[in-house]
Amino acid sequence: MKLEKHKIRKVFNKGEVIYTENKNADNLFTLIEGDVKLEHVDDLRTPVILRIAHGSEIIGLEAMMPRRKYLISATAETETLCCIVSSSFINETVIKNKAACSILLNEIQNDHERVMGYYLVMVLGNSKAKLALALTSLADNTNNVKYLKEEIALMTGLTRETISRMLSELNQLGIIQTKNRYVKLIKLNELKKLINSHKNSVN
Repeated sequence: MKLEKHKIRKVFNKGEVIYTENKNADNLFTLIEGDVKLEHVDDLRTPVILRIAHGSEIIGLEAMMPRRKYLISATAETETLCCIVSSSFINETVIKNKAACSILLNEIQNDHERVMGYYLVMVLGNSKAKLALALTSLADNTNNVKYLKEEIALMTGLTRETISRMLSELNQLGIIQTKNRYVKLIKLNELKKLINSHKNSVN
């Protein structure tokens, strides 16, 4: 009942900023519908896309920590419906409600594991693992990737020429289907195998 009183349902239009990196983490967001782009500004002040968040995900988990700032920025990729809860209410709830605390701690752990896995692949993985991770991270809820090679290059550190060559190879293998303006992910399990190949590249 208290949550119903404190939560706010809000629609963000496509391209609208939901929260910004290095700003006070005042709210926690549950995505009800829509896709959200999560990105980080690197040392050269260049925005680098980390992944696309989809409906039912919780984002802005920094709001659970006192006096924290958002570590990344979130922008609506499509019209997005969010449930917004203030950090003050979250902190009060976590102290009093063990079930809520357990749920949110589990979300933090999942997010931490996802971030660590992402950086391990991007730092230690081979080129195919990096591209496969970029494609799966950028896919919308219909498994389409609508980003340019320049944006994938920023994510992976690969050249556009390397990306073009590997996209062509994956297309020939039937793992993806390349269109004029987007890439369709056909065999997600094969892409996951490529992502996991970073472990072999380290040995």
